[in-house]
Amino acid sequence: MEITTLNKVSVSSLIPWNKSLVQSSNSVQQFVENSLSRFPHREDLNSKIYLWKGDICSLDVDALIVPSTENLMGDKSSISGRILEQAGPELIPELEKLEGCKSSEAKITAAYNLFARSLIHTVGPRFQEKYQYAAESALHSCYRNSLQLLKENKLVSCAIPPIYSIKRGYPPENGVNIGIRTLRRFLEHFADSFTTIIFCVETNEEFELYEKTLPLYFPRNYDEQFKAMSILPSDTGDEWGDNILEERKIRISAFPTPIQEEESDEEENISEVVTSGLTQMMSSPQELPKKGEEEIASDLERQEIETAYAKYLQRAKQENFEDIVKMNIIYQSGVDSQGNAIIVVIGRNLPGDPTEKDFERILLYIFKFMDPIVNAKYSLVYFHSSMSNRTLPDFSWLKSVYTILDKKYSRNLLKLYIVHPTFWMKIFFTFMSPFLSQNFQNRMQYVAGLRSLFAIFTQDKLNLPQLVYRYDQLENGVQWIDSRQQPYTEL
Repeated sequence: MEITTLNKVSVSSLIPWNKSLVQSSNSVQQFVENSLSRFPHREDLNSKIYLWKGDICSLDVDALIVPSTENLMGDKSSISGRILEQAGPELIPELEKLEGCKSSEAKITAAYNLFARSLIHTVGPRFQEKYQYAAESALHSCYRNSLQLLKENKLVSCAIPPIYSIKRGYPPENGVNIGIRTLRRFLEHFADSFTTIIFCVETNEEFELYEKTLPLYFPRNYDEQFKAMSILPSDTGDEWGDNILEERKIRISAFPTPIQEEESDEEENISEVVTSGLTQMMSSPQELPKKGEEEIASDLERQEIETAYAKYLQRAKQENFEDIVKMNIIYQSGVDSQGNAIIVVIGRNLPGDPTEKDFERILLYIFKFMDPIVNAKYSLVYFHSSMSNRTLPDFSWLKSVYTILDKKYSRNLLKLYIVHPTFWMKIFFTFMSPFLSQNFQNRMQYVAGLRSLFAIFTQDKLNLPQLVYRYDQLENGVQWIDSRQQPYTEL
């Protein structure tokens, strides 16, 4: 590729979005001000936005966003290849040290021979209609992670080309909507971190699409805001512009749920939860080996589950779980004779009357707790002691959670021991069996009482609460605790 000589383009020569409307009107101002617009007119945000057609390499800004490939070496026939060529060969060693970039991630390097000071490299997703929600989520992450890197590195001006890729099948209108709405939501949180954001396009078609879409999220006056209210897509995501996680739709009911009423919706529930997920996405077309359609679909589903899990984990890392830690629901009690971790889960320590929010936060905490553990071999011991009258999530929610847990946690799981199982729990797993992998079922083992459990793990390896000993004493007649202590009673 021939390197062309560029003329520097400064931000001062461009027209900001808030000044780009020739005829400004506010004829509906009073009405709109009193309405509930999802993206209200904000002059302070509009003044930071620019739409410009030209060569992104010419721009004199702090950073350029580079829609690259997984190996970060770019596509010579696209904008990424041109940016890398203009940056010069000094960039290559720095790219090699980064060891690639997964879809939806973002990584930063110097810009070398470009007018910009830094480059933010990100990899857009491959699009298939069947996996639309996951592709949208991954594209959102491309934009948001890039903006986060800008903020962390105090880069206040940047140029963003379309990150979606038509070569990867991504529909332009969908991609433009996600990119603009993600930026709008990010600026609503961190407006002071930026002075200039330039949407840079190269063709008339791209310019027209951005020009048509920008007023939906950055209306320049109240007339545009009013029109946008009826044109905006029905789903504009959460406070960050991302797809709304389906775990917020969890229905709470007494266990067990009438399964017959749930079965017709189960596949849809799993699909919605799994495909809603934030970081690793689908492989690019050139990286997919020639496979049958079923095998490719399986690969994509697995990658979507990884995406969903990453979204849960990212949220979990941002929350304070001191209240849940005190409940002692899940903890590592010790290691087995081979040095593998033993994880204990006490069902009875769940909240007495849990709400949807309680289950959501507990799930997030479990993901956060387990994430560093599951990279090595471990055993999981779940105590269902005295859970017969407790409120649990319904069948479809548990099945959806299992889908994520099985794909993410089963690789190093040695055994799942279910201690003090009830009749209803066994019925539940009987209904679950068509959806449980054979590998997972082979690792499940019911344990009727502590005597059998201590034949597997010595008692000193399991730091168990007295409620477990008292329940076992009541059920199995084994005198585990001092008879002078308060006897166990069903709560």
